[in-house]
Amino acid sequence: MDDLKEKLIQAYNDGSFFEFINEIYYQDRKGEKLLPNLLTDLHNNGKLDLVELFNLFVAFLFTISTALNPLFISQGILLWALAGNMPCP
Repeated sequence: MDDLKEKLIQAYNDGSFFEFINEIYYQDRKGEKLLPNLLTDLHNNGKLDLVELFNLFVAFLFTISTALNPLFISQGILLWALAGNMPCP
């Protein structure tokens, strides 16, 4: 658990947080499901800022949905595709 905390902090500091989360998310879902509690703990102890990360994620989604809007892809479908790493229907 401490090793995962250190990796999360390092990824946050390196600017590769979302890539790291993408790598470990499915592993965590199949295992002990430590990620939500670890992220909350790190945020509460000032090691990373979940609000800042959420704002970056929302800005990314807004940018992507604006860019894809001419293709008439709804935001709901886009979120579905991004969340599941699956192609849009």
